Amino acid sequence: MINWKNLIYFFIFFMGGKLIFCTKVCAYQDLGSGSYFIQIILAALFGGSFFLTKYWKKVKNFLGRVLKRKADPTDDNK
Repeated sequence: MINWKNLIYFFIFFMGGKLIFCTKVCAYQDLGSGSYFIQIILAALFGGSFFLTKYWKKVKNFLGRVLKRKADPTDDNK
């Protein structure tokens, strides 16, 4: 059986020691990192909008079934 109390104490002690005794870190952030993050956000937004426009009737009918509403009669994708 695992003694969770001792495991948590060990983890806190180990991580605390790592934070106290860490050496100086020389990090470099590339100038293109900001544009990469913007590209990720825009891709997620455009991908989500594409998904919703392509599958809007299916999503609407699914939510209607979940919320106990009538399905769209013009829907051909049942």
